[in-house]
Amino acid sequence: MVRIQLESGYLNVKEGTKLPLNFGVADVRDISKRSGTFSKTITLIGDDNNNQLLGHYYDVNIQAGTFNIDTLTKCSVIQNGVPIVEDAFLQLVSINKEQHSDGHEEKVEYSVLIKDAQSDFFTKLDNNELTDLDFTDLNHTFNSTNIVASFAHTVTDGYVYPVCANPSNIYSITTLRPAIYAKYYFDRIHSNAGFSYEWADLSTDNFDKAVIPYNGDKPQVNYDDYILRANKLSFVPTLSTALTGWTENEDNQNVFNPTTGVYTPPFYIAQGQAVNFEVEVDLDFELVNATGADAYLVDSSVAVGDQDVKYYAEYVVYKNGNPVSGGYFGGNPLGGANNVERGEWSEADNPLPNGTTNVGDCQATINVAVSNLLPTDSLTFGFRILPIYSTSSSQMKWRDSNSVSGAEVTIAPQLNVSSVRMIGRVSVNTFGFGQEVDMNLFIPKKIKQKDFIKWILFRWNLYVEQDKDNPNKFIYKSRDKYYDEGSEKNWTSLLSKERPQQLKFLPELSAKKILLTDKLDKDSYNVVYNDAINEVYGQLEFTYSNEYVKGIDKKETIFSPTPMIRTTFNAVVPSINGNAPQNNIRLLLHNGTATCDSYQIIDYGTTGTTQLKYPVVSHFDNNENPTFDLNFGVCDYYFYDNFTKTNNNMYNLFWRRTINQINTGKMLVGYFDLNEGDIQTLELSDKIRIDNSWWNINRVIDYDANGETLTKVELLSVDTEIELTPFEEVTPNTPTPVIANDPAPPLIDNFYADANVNYSQGSTTVKGTGNTVNENIRAFVVGDNGLIDQDGFWYNGERLLSPSELADNKPQLNLIEVSSDYTVDITSESVVVARSSGITITLPNPALNQRYRVYIKNYSGGNITVDSNGTPSDIDGDTCLTLSNRESVTLVSTKDRYYIV
Repeated sequence: MVRIQLESGYLNVKEGTKLPLNFGVADVRDISKRSGTFSKTITLIGDDNNNQLLGHYYDVNIQAGTFNIDTLTKCSVIQNGVPIVEDAFLQLVSINKEQHSDGHEEKVEYSVLIKDAQSDFFTKLDNNELTDLDFTDLNHTFNSTNIVASFAHTVTDGYVYPVCANPSNIYSITTLRPAIYAKYYFDRIHSNAGFSYEWADLSTDNFDKAVIPYNGDKPQVNYDDYILRANKLSFVPTLSTALTGWTENEDNQNVFNPTTGVYTPPFYIAQGQAVNFEVEVDLDFELVNATGADAYLVDSSVAVGDQDVKYYAEYVVYKNGNPVSGGYFGGNPLGGANNVERGEWSEADNPLPNGTTNVGDCQATINVAVSNLLPTDSLTFGFRILPIYSTSSSQMKWRDSNSVSGAEVTIAPQLNVSSVRMIGRVSVNTFGFGQEVDMNLFIPKKIKQKDFIKWILFRWNLYVEQDKDNPNKFIYKSRDKYYDEGSEKNWTSLLSKERPQQLKFLPELSAKKILLTDKLDKDSYNVVYNDAINEVYGQLEFTYSNEYVKGIDKKETIFSPTPMIRTTFNAVVPSINGNAPQNNIRLLLHNGTATCDSYQIIDYGTTGTTQLKYPVVSHFDNNENPTFDLNFGVCDYYFYDNFTKTNNNMYNLFWRRTINQINTGKMLVGYFDLNEGDIQTLELSDKIRIDNSWWNINRVIDYDANGETLTKVELLSVDTEIELTPFEEVTPNTPTPVIANDPAPPLIDNFYADANVNYSQGSTTVKGTGNTVNENIRAFVVGDNGLIDQDGFWYNGERLLSPSELADNKPQLNLIEVSSDYTVDITSESVVVARSSGITITLPNPALNQRYRVYIKNYSGGNITVDSNGTPSDIDGDTCLTLSNRESVTLVSTKDRYYIV
């Protein structure tokens, strides 16, 4: 007699019905499966006892019964008083009933299934993803100190920061992302489902070293709470002066003072980050003639015609009082943009009447980005006007008559602003120095927890047992250890000699080849390797001896391989763009640190630390002398040299005996007279003796606990009695004669793309880091930390003039003779000749007009002083320069100083 025991009582099994139970670990036909214990459909009678225990679910009028179909119900199967299945779970599948009258149901039957805890585990995981796990307990402050400290972390610390590919030896912290230990995922998946596990050889198997590197785009940090919205209406700005008196509409974190117009960065804004100010304006361009009479624009170099001057409005961001970024509305006139919004006056428009004249209008929106900021910095905002003359400004003058002989008069351009609306947003692409790292942002997306568990078990070829004292605890062992520790049992007398037996050669049950591999990814190193070898990096292909079978049995994990490369500072690192990898999920090992040449990790600006060690995050346990390889097989070549190879990979260490058992072994299929005692003591790791041979259990099929029938069993010849396949050894080649395409440039391009703030994506190419490119810019940039606000070619933050621009600039030199103190004009490059001694010639602030040239000649008979206009401006390190009689100097401005050339 068989009964199913629930915590609330016994269920009666319909007399004569089968109660088929199946037991198995791994099916030789599909070595990736772990079947466990399960039953086929069992029919229960609808007597009063069963109806009560199952909550009368046959009655559609029952609102809620005592039996919950949505909750896993523990059960045991008792055969003749002997528990043959314990701590299993009962699932109510369906109810079959017949009703021939309006009375009580005349016939009710229940269909149920019985599953073991392993099945329950995967049922509970359902479709939960890795992102459903919580790792906020690993949160920490983002700085180089904590990053470097993580290099020596172990699994107890939970995370490490891998040092990944970089074209130089300078790493901004925004190019480093944390990797969480795989065991943390493994532990939390089990505990969240109500399970625990034991893996005695976890450390020996190196699983406690396994980490999951970040594989997403730039982490999307939500900085909505730092949004600034402000506006200012109906005013005439004082040019090159910060705006005050704003009206604030949104500023939850008080980053802006509307009265003073000062914006304070909420935290460090480092390379790859920015505060972007979206500015929308409605303004008029005006010319102010305060002479009391008409004025005329006259070009003395050509006959009176239609020469003109155009005025462009620029919105400027000042950092601590110095301009650091800006944008022209409608385009950048210095970059050759067409159809920009501007004010304009031509000779054909003469005369300009006394008073204020509107010469154009502008309604536009621009974005101005600012990077490399400290929380102690102050940002302010203002307008400037850039005049562009159709010919040399030295030849085009405002005069009191329409003649070159007319006296020069002063005409002032100004802006009449109807409204300016500004929205400030911190870049949402990454963390900044000193902020808290939300570790939940670094979990791979769209990876199911059950797939993660499945392929971890597969990689290490782990078999699962249920703890007899704790049904919710699993015991994981490698396949070899699982069978080696199995008990010996003699089933010779249980084999039914009267029933047919089959002896099959296992290769007949498989394909010709088996392929253990990770998933091919789209990154350049994986693609180049695959194109050259027509294999996935680190795969293992085994060909069975049987020549009568065909096909390939491909076992592809959810992970992708990671080739290793050597950096410029002699470190071997993953070929991953650390800032924004955007690749498939990876699995690597972290084994402490190794020495290397000097490299830097920058917190912000140029502040950081110099390092001589790096974390060994690799598919090897040691990049120079490895003794363990997380790949299935030895590669045909590697992307770095000068290391000793190892054949201690996942195939040789964990899969060789399994594959060999299939290649040379046999399967015995027979019928055995098993009873409840045999099933109660059955361990799937048992070694079964039949006459003089030993076998492992593959499957016990449909043991009928409610009948006295023979049970079909599949047995596999044990691998200790067969000749083991040789240790798989491959001698890798060097990459040089094999690689057709260099994989490095695409990786470097991706690195550069993610290490800059580029608001002109698609129209500007950047080969460097820490650059901020404003919108509507078409440029090619080489070098670091530049503010790219004009079209053209840039090198290390400086725009290179084209030959045509150099030629255009030659006639624009303005010859100015002075006999008293003089401040140089920035509207055109000038030759300033001093005619009196003892005077001071003051230079304009270099940041107002970078790459500006001025030529100064002393023709006074004595000494003159050239003043750099104060801190931080200087002239080759000095604030002032003294020129003696007949001495001259040529100066070129950069962002914050003048150089003598």
